[in-house]
Amino acid sequence: MKHVITNLILVICTLSGWAQSITCQIEGTTTDTKTTKLYLVESGADIRTQGNVISISVIDGKFSYTLKTDVMRCYELIADNQYEEGSWTPAYFISENQKVYITMGGNKDKAITKGSGKETKMMQQLNDELDAIYNPLFNAADARRDSLDAILQKEVEGMDADAKRAYIDDLLSSDSKNPHAAIRKQLEEDYEAVYMKWRIATVMWLEKHPCIYGLFEMKNSLSSHRAQTAPFTPYHISSYKNTYSKKYEGHPYHK
Repeated sequence: MKHVITNLILVICTLSGWAQSITCQIEGTTTDTKTTKLYLVESGADIRTQGNVISISVIDGKFSYTLKTDVMRCYELIADNQYEEGSWTPAYFISENQKVYITMGGNKDKAITKGSGKETKMMQQLNDELDAIYNPLFNAADARRDSLDAILQKEVEGMDADAKRAYIDDLLSSDSKNPHAAIRKQLEEDYEAVYMKWRIATVMWLEKHPCIYGLFEMKNSLSSHRAQTAPFTPYHISSYKNTYSKKYEGHPYHK
């Protein structure tokens, strides 16, 4: 019994090291005129089931909110109109004692986060360095796919709904005779290859530059239902064992 009580005291003391009074001042703008409010949620949580979603009004394209919390975590902002459409581009930031400025746009516009806090700056440094390398590769892959989509749109022009569905089903089938099928498959494989390199590069960067965002990335990736089959999971496991298991002792993300 004494051993159990001692362990409990150690856990409480460790967690108390992370329990602190945090005030994060959020300011920002959005160029999306359809956005009337933003949903503030903890990253990694399902917005559909999370009970403590915070709603932030957007007035004349501007928004502000003072977030008070007791543990440094990763949060995200989601535009209401994008959420209703079922697809969104969130803005990420770390809840730390800081002022963070966020610029948002439409669903395909990447949100930009600028904060005065050390952890948020680390997250932004990661994004800036890897974006410089991989954004041109992703953009080139997107351009090739858009070019093929334009060709396919002309192919199905004038077809009724059933004919279009039959055309698409044949295009996606493994034994398709459509001359564009092989091109489409190669484009998907090329895009997946770039994505894989980007994901591995992210893990490697975070292993060299340990930060709360890195711990969140480990937690989020390894707790996903896709983790068992994701090709980059071994890199996450290795990075966690080698680096993050020894960092930020007692932080809730370790659970």
